[in-house]
Amino acid sequence: MVLGGLEISSIAMGFKVLDTTVKTAMVEILLARPVCPGKFLILMTGDVASVTASVSAGEEMGEGFLIDSLVIPNLHSEVEGVILEGKKRFQLEAVAMVESYSALSSIRGADVACKVSEVKLARLHLAYDIGGKSFFMISGSIENVEASSSAASVPEKKKGFLCRSIVIPRPHPDIQGYLEDSFKGLSGIEFGHASFKG
Repeated sequence: MVLGGLEISSIAMGFKVLDTTVKTAMVEILLARPVCPGKFLILMTGDVASVTASVSAGEEMGEGFLIDSLVIPNLHSEVEGVILEGKKRFQLEAVAMVESYSALSSIRGADVACKVSEVKLARLHLAYDIGGKSFFMISGSIENVEASSSAASVPEKKKGFLCRSIVIPRPHPDIQGYLEDSFKGLSGIEFGHASFKG
């Protein structure tokens, strides 16, 4: 799956950028909506050339309001599965959480983390009800989780989007439910819990 994204600092400009992206090339909009705090998030898919052209046009239209953008030509299947199908249940092993100031950086980070070593994407929460922050959570062996979270954190730290990255080597059984459902009941985008398409 090819994934493109634009994160805009203005809701009104976000709608204008959205219009530009769909007029530029044949893309399928997966998500287009306001997110906290007053930002607008657009996710799209299509062939590489179309997504690249649409994101580029959106960047140009949104100049001065662009927070972040991305084109991932070959999104890891773990990230694709959580985005399109929702949460996957499995036993948590070691856990890492990477918290970010950008929704797109969490998608980009989750993709990097899943490509670096064998981990499962447990959650992907994008900029809703937590002051516009985003985070993803991965699970696997301690070695894999540490390597993946470290690799995912480096580019986001360079861009200034990394808030915090932590590893919990063996989560206590009493906190597993909180790790899975700490945002249960909140409205909005919680890709680790529900699909956003359709």
